[in-house]
Amino acid sequence: MGGHEQADRVYQHPDDPDLRGVNMHLPGQSADDPECVASYQRQFATIQENWDVVTTALDQDWAVNQDPAWRDHVNSRIQYAQATAHVHNESTAIDLTDSLRGAGLADGPLGNQLRAITSEARRRQMLGGEVERIPLVTATSSTRMAAYTHTLGGAQGWQQPKPKGRK
Repeated sequence: MGGHEQADRVYQHPDDPDLRGVNMHLPGQSADDPECVASYQRQFATIQENWDVVTTALDQDWAVNQDPAWRDHVNSRIQYAQATAHVHNESTAIDLTDSLRGAGLADGPLGNQLRAITSEARRRQMLGGEVERIPLVTATSSTRMAAYTHTLGGAQGWQQPKPKGRK
């Protein structure tokens, strides 16, 4: 099943041809409802802001920046996601993560930020609500290991913090 059809199944929004494939929950029964319009505008802006943070992560990812072609490709995908934020937020994050993984470049700051977008979307698909602002994901070590941890559905307590020092 394609991404747009999947979005129509997992996101609740008015049944309107202009809202086909929208990657966000929207209130009401009409696309013209002021509450629906306001929610759409807020979420669209939040998605664009989240992709601005992806740009910051790209600037910090030395491995991706080693190849100007990769940097250009990522920048073009960021621009695409921001221009079509209502329908391509999730698919662009997933496609770009897969491309980076194939090139062995997915475990740095850029990959971490893209996984954060995907994780936020999955949580929202299951629990509802509006798109959340995603801060810059910071690495937990000096190695190129994934820093973004699974926090879906309130599982934040699932990973116990490591004790500091000897016990």
